[in-house]
Amino acid sequence: MPEHTQGASTSTNPDRDSVNGFISVIDGLTGNSIFVTEPQSAFTSVAWSPDGQRLALGSYDGTVWIVDALTGERITNLFGHEATVTGVDWSSDGAQIVSSGNWDEMVILWDGVTYETISQIATPSHPFTVVFSPDNQLIVIGMETGAFLLPVGSDFSTNVWFFRISRGEHKFCSRYGVFAWI
Repeated sequence: MPEHTQGASTSTNPDRDSVNGFISVIDGLTGNSIFVTEPQSAFTSVAWSPDGQRLALGSYDGTVWIVDALTGERITNLFGHEATVTGVDWSSDGAQIVSSGNWDEMVILWDGVTYETISQIATPSHPFTVVFSPDNQLIVIGMETGAFLLPVGSDFSTNVWFFRISRGEHKFCSRYGVFAWI
């Protein structure tokens, strides 16, 4: 059991003429701020590395920011998306990072150590979120049209499972922004 529970959040600047935001990490037991960064790019998503040492942040500037979770210092930026990065996640072993870009309809798999691109996957719709399965074998991609389960190392040409939540005649195919594994 860790000594402290920490939470991370991102926020955009309330000045609507600016696309700058900040990162805040808070001690979950005391409520004290561990750090708040100076205004920088606006962020859409955040994920902790499994070791708790780094944060991956999806940004409006089209990059994935890798940030030291203890100091807030930027370690690197991952370049590959052509527009806003809407979702990020770490594999449970920290070996890979996955990111989704809504407007470029791209999912990118990154090496979690070297930060090099492993693969770029064009999607059939606008992806809003991405999540690794606990065993790191699948990635769920939430899109406007539904959710897709994609085996890691695959693309949309084969081995893809699609599902929608439906109830009677009503199909719920709006933005799948949240997904949790059991």
